[in-house]
Amino acid sequence: MSKGSNMPIPTSKCRCNNCGKPFYELVNHKLKQCPWCNHIFSDPNSFPNMEGISDKYNLVINPQNGVPSIMVLGGTGMNHKSAITTLEKRLRRKYHAEKARADAAEGELKRLKEKLEKLVHEYIGPDDNK
Repeated sequence: MSKGSNMPIPTSKCRCNNCGKPFYELVNHKLKQCPWCNHIFSDPNSFPNMEGISDKYNLVINPQNGVPSIMVLGGTGMNHKSAITTLEKRLRRKYHAEKARADAAEGELKRLKEKLEKLVHEYIGPDDNK
């Protein structure tokens, strides 16, 4: 565990009474509407039933810089460092995919400019000042 301050973040699994889909919420907090079907929980009886409470997540504060992070406890064995590494890998893959698309678009633009220049010379001529 961390040497910094930490506390559990209790979450509850709820199920919408309207659409029946599950969603998660912080314990002692109530959403105003279902995140799936947007059903508004207007009266106390319409709020979804809680199916269980989990203390799977811990909020950890780095004592050196005050930056909070979330640590996943048990089950997956994943901690906040490996979660960050996983996110970095996903972002790196996305960056390379976007860069490849941008490079391809730039190549296509260059090809089209050359084609346009060729057509201009073909129809107007290089010595025509019109």
